[in-house]
Amino acid sequence: MQHDLELLNLCKRYPGGHQAVDNFCLQARRGEFISIVGPSGCGKTTTLRMLAGFESLSSGRILLRGQDIGHLPPEQRPTSTIFQDFALFPHMTVRENIAFGLQVRRLAPAAMKARIDHMLGLFELDAVAGRRGSQLSGGQRQRVALARGLAVQPDILLLDEPLGALDANLRKSIQHELKLLQREVGITFLFVTHAQSEALVLSDRVVVMNRGRAEQIATPHTLYTRPATPFVARFIGRNALLAGRVQALGHGVALVDTALGLLKGSPAENSGLRIGDRALLVVPSEAMDLRAAPDDETQAPEGQIAGHVSGRTYTGQTVRLQVELADGECLSIKRHVDHADDLPNAARVQVSWPIAEATVIPAGPDPGSCL
Repeated sequence: MQHDLELLNLCKRYPGGHQAVDNFCLQARRGEFISIVGPSGCGKTTTLRMLAGFESLSSGRILLRGQDIGHLPPEQRPTSTIFQDFALFPHMTVRENIAFGLQVRRLAPAAMKARIDHMLGLFELDAVAGRRGSQLSGGQRQRVALARGLAVQPDILLLDEPLGALDANLRKSIQHELKLLQREVGITFLFVTHAQSEALVLSDRVVVMNRGRAEQIATPHTLYTRPATPFVARFIGRNALLAGRVQALGHGVALVDTALGLLKGSPAENSGLRIGDRALLVVPSEAMDLRAAPDDETQAPEGQIAGHVSGRTYTGQTVRLQVELADGECLSIKRHVDHADDLPNAARVQVSWPIAEATVIPAGPDPGSCL
């Protein structure tokens, strides 16, 4: 498969020995929407800045269609960057802000005017073209920043937390517009965000970073349903992580001996799990089925776990029930509001899941439950 962009073993070391990015690799096809997520300080913004040319590489290569661009200054790279604060010039009009990058690239006046007019129409900014940046609403500033970034016709648009400063409703609206825009212009978007849900909604693929490295690169569905490492399982979604040892393997099923009993799941692809290995059984909250425990059953059947309802949180049409297990840990299980009252607080319950929807992965250095 032909890749348009290749980041090969990127490293960034600062004086004093801090390793912000450590052998980061990513290959992107033209027109992909790729998000990078991870906790603060994981290296996602540093990676974006190295690609833009605002940070030098300690080592590694950046290839665009086979050509190394890692040594070029920012203004000579076929990229545009949009920052969280939009970085508009408050004293300039909308038209002047959009023109700025074109002037740096010395575009001919007639071509510049045509390009600006096109951007104003594309982002529905004609009515505010004469306003200064300081006179715009948050949504308008976002559109001007996008228009300015795309006016130079970059091969890659880099977005560093561009929706972080917007309120929740506007953020959702812009998310939808951003995805439609990316499909229309057909270029590669590399999007940094701390919001996992935002990355899952927008992206063709998601990179989860931790301590400067890519823990997993996958489609949103794969990332959510088949996390490859304990960190990804904890960071993405609402998963139960149950620690134990692999007791048996066969026919696509792993039997894990946990403190709550023998539980089953599907071994992760290329996990290398062997009998006796420490492992984590990862169960998505959405995969869990909850039912009242029969009065005559003192413990859950094999493959299920027992607990009791310890609390609930209403979220509109759904309720999240907190289920306390025998080992003191708690699960958070979503249930439709119409059925939540069937299980009052303190009710004894049994939790089960389809084997195919639970993933068994090698345990990391800290195999404790994370529910």
